[in-house]
Order: sequence, then structure tokens, then C-alpha cells
Amino acid sequence: MASLATVGELETYLGRTLDDPLQAQALLDMASSAVRTYCGWDLSLQTETMYVEGAKSALITLPTLCLLDVTEVRADGIPIDLVEWPINVSRKGQVWGCWVYTVQYEFDVEHGYDPVPDVIKLVTMDYTSRRLSNPEGLTSATVGQVTKTWGSSRNTGTASESAMPSLHAGLLDRYRVF
Repeated sequence: MASLATVGELETYLGRTLDDPLQAQALLDMASSAVRTYCGWDLSLQTETMYVEGAKSALITLPTLCLLDVTEVRADGIPIDLVEWPINVSRKGQVWGCWVYTVQYEFDVEHGYDPVPDVIKLVTMDYTSRRLSNPEGLTSATVGQVTKTWGSSRNTGTASESAMPSLHAGLLDRYRVF
């Protein structure tokens, strides 16, 4: 899956050419994965099959906030005739239909943003730039008589070094599925 931002965009964001574009790409890929994991879905435009348990409800919610099209629906692998059993969909991933069975539904969908919203790119590039400038995730370091302290926007109360920084989380919350 493609990164949510490119090395060229990262260089523009940083205002400099990067010495190791392969490292930058690897960090962008990891940052994109962290952003996607936090948001709970893939964010960028793609076609895929989503698997959801149906429970005799008129509403099924798919893990996306930018549903563009539903091309096919299957119940336990058997295609549903969408002319005979029409569905209504919302862009926020909600699908209304006559889901009369508690079965595994498969939805072939097109969803995601094209282009990726700027705020998602911003978080991806900022997350990456922090790893480029401070790969060890240090909060302070002393060399001789010089001490450098980095600000931290990580969530407090967590021991996880990979936790989404709270500044980034706040920016991404509108793109997060729950």
C-alpha cells in the first residue's frame, strides 16, 4: 500500500533535500501504517473486500469514512441480488438493507480519499520528520556541558514508544472509525 505522503512532499515540508531517500521512504511507510492503524482504516483510495458480521439489523457499518461505491455484496459467499434486495449507502460507511441473517457479509467496495487530505499528509510527514531528527525518541541528551531537550507530544500515562502523539491524535480523530 502506498505511503500517505511522498518523499518529495516530505522534502518540501522539511525545506531540504534528504540524504537517504530510501530511509525516508521506509519511515514514511511506517508512519503511514501508524496513521492507518490509529484511524482504523486505509484512508487512501482503493478497492477491496470488507468482511462484516451481520446481526439481523437494518444497518451495517463498514470500517470507512469515505465510501464511494458498493459493487457487490455476498452473504456467506453467496451473491445478493442488489436489484431484488436494494441497499442504501452513506459516504460515512453505513449500509442500510434487509440483513435478515446473522451471517458473514462480504462487501466489495471502493473507498478512501483521492487525494489524501492535507492534514493526514501533515501528520504522516511530521511523524516521519520526528523520527528522522530524533530516531531514538529521546526526551533529552547531554554531551559534555551541553544538554538538549526535545518537547514531547506523546500521550501521557503510556509506556508505549509507538503511541500516537497526542497532537497527531487530535488532528486525526475526525478520520478515525470506532
